[in-house]
Amino acid sequence: MGHWVPSFLSSISSELDSEHPFIHFSFATVDSHGSPHVRTVVFRSFLFDNSKTNVLTFCTDKRMKKYKELYENCKFEACFYFSKSKKQFRFSGIAKIIDEENQPIIDFPQGLAMKENISSETIISSFEKNENDDDVVNLEGEYYNNNNNNKIRQVQADTLVYPLLSPSIVAKYNSREKFESAVPAADLVPPTQEEWIAEWHRQWSSLSRSMKSTFRKPTPGSKITPEKKKLLDALGRRVDGGNDDAGLKNFALIALFADTVDYVDLETSNNRRIIDVRVDGDQWKEIEVCP
Repeated sequence: MGHWVPSFLSSISSELDSEHPFIHFSFATVDSHGSPHVRTVVFRSFLFDNSKTNVLTFCTDKRMKKYKELYENCKFEACFYFSKSKKQFRFSGIAKIIDEENQPIIDFPQGLAMKENISSETIISSFEKNENDDDVVNLEGEYYNNNNNNKIRQVQADTLVYPLLSPSIVAKYNSREKFESAVPAADLVPPTQEEWIAEWHRQWSSLSRSMKSTFRKPTPGSKITPEKKKLLDALGRRVDGGNDDAGLKNFALIALFADTVDYVDLETSNNRRIIDVRVDGDQWKEIEVCP
């Protein structure tokens, strides 16, 4: 588990205990022309409802521009600010689309061994560690498994190198009290297509009827016509006659695989800033820097 997760969860809890029913954050993408686009979205949960995955999720309408932008460039930056705890979290990494047509292809980093507990936090890398403390922090991670001189290819079909286990494997080993040896390599398997689809359905099912109805609206950003205005009015009054699941075809889940988390704590007088970088496998290196 990333060092940032406990503080992040605590901040979410504090925020939800106040008057805010949802956690909002800013999500930025870049289009094919290199122009940045940022918008406010709602945090839904950790992937597979498990904070140990370190993967955040939100949902979007497949007809929105950010969906197309993520096909062309998977890189993202996201920023959370929690006013109650006075903490800011900036995430950067790779965003993956999950829907009926798209399921992430995950490959485990080479040289991994599993011990003690099967959750993602216990994937121990056998890579040789660099013990030197550098003044300059290298925040560039290797996201994709390809042979083009490690060049990052930003398409959804690329294989993502990430230590994410199948939820069924996690459940299988977490039900055991103790492990005497490393988990067999045969069980180091990523989520199946069926598990990705199940997660897509789980998150759709968690939405309110009002939220589900937004996916039945006319194409976002399209010009208003009398017919579209009539449909919007009917949806607003919940008299459009549509089935709750009619909008599922437009629903997409976005999974944020962060490799760098920039955490700022403004609660103390001195302030504090920490860069948390994912290095080997699911091991994170925490580096304190000047705020």
